[in-house]
Amino acid sequence: MTEPRGSQPAATPGRMSSPDRLDMGARLVTPASGLLLSGALLIVAACLAGSILIRVPVKVQTEGMLITAQGIKEAAADRAGVVHNIRVRAGEHVSAGQVIADIGDAPLLTPYAGTVAELRLNDGDTIERGGAVLALLPDAPLIATVYASTAEGKNIHPGMRVELAPSNFKREEYGFVAGRVLSVAPMPATQESMQRTLGNRQLVQALSAGGPPFEVVVALETDPSTASGVRWSSSRGPAAKLSAGTLCTAAVVIREETVLRLLVPAARRLLPVDPS
Repeated sequence: MTEPRGSQPAATPGRMSSPDRLDMGARLVTPASGLLLSGALLIVAACLAGSILIRVPVKVQTEGMLITAQGIKEAAADRAGVVHNIRVRAGEHVSAGQVIADIGDAPLLTPYAGTVAELRLNDGDTIERGGAVLALLPDAPLIATVYASTAEGKNIHPGMRVELAPSNFKREEYGFVAGRVLSVAPMPATQESMQRTLGNRQLVQALSAGGPPFEVVVALETDPSTASGVRWSSSRGPAAKLSAGTLCTAAVVIREETVLRLLVPAARRLLPVDPS
C-alpha cells in the first residue's frame, strides 16, 4: 500500500536520538540561563556567609526615668503645724535656702537646689515634724534609673551597652542616647524602694504591674559638642538639655548573636520535628 502524498514518516527511536535532535536539546541551556543560575548560586552563598558572619545585638527592653545622681530629696517640715502659702509648683526650679511654704507663722526653707518633682501637701493640710512637703530633684549630673522584668533582670550586668530614648524627643529624628550600665540591683525592687527613687506613685505601679522588677542604673555618655551634653546615635541631638523627671525607655544589649543562630530556633518552632 502506497504512503499518502504529503504525510510525514512516523517518529522512530533512531530518529529521536539523531545528532540534530541532541543538538537541539543542548541548546536549551543557553549562556543567559547559565549566568542566571550562577547569579542565584552566588546570592545563596552570600546569604549563607552573611548569616554566619553578621552579628546582631540581642536586647532587653526596660523603662524608667532620668533622675539626678543624688536621687530624689525631700524638703521636710522642721515643726508640726498647718501648711499654707505654698510658694512653688511642680517643675519649678528652687535655690538652696529659698522659702517654699509657711508652717504656722514661720517660713519653711528648702536645704537643696533643684527642680520640684512633686508637691506632697496642699494649702491647709496639717503636717507632723519631719513630714515631707515636696520632693526635689537636686542639681546634679543626670543618670537613668530603669527597671527590667524579673525574667530579664539577671541577664543584665555592669558595663553593658544601652540605647536610651527620652520620651520627649523623637527617636526617628535624633536617634538614641548612648549609655552604659552602672549597676544592677541584686534583688527585685519593692514598690517602697521604687517610690523613694522615682517619687511618682503612678509610675511605680505601672513599672511593677508585671511583678517586682530589677533596678538598673545607667550612666549617659557625655559629649561636650552637643547642646544636651550627651552623645546621640544619629545626630547632634536636640537644641535642648535633658531634664530630670523625664520618662525614658532603654534597650540593654545583653549579647550579640549571628543571624544563623537566631534563625535556627525560629525554624524549629515553625517546623517541629517529629521525635518518632
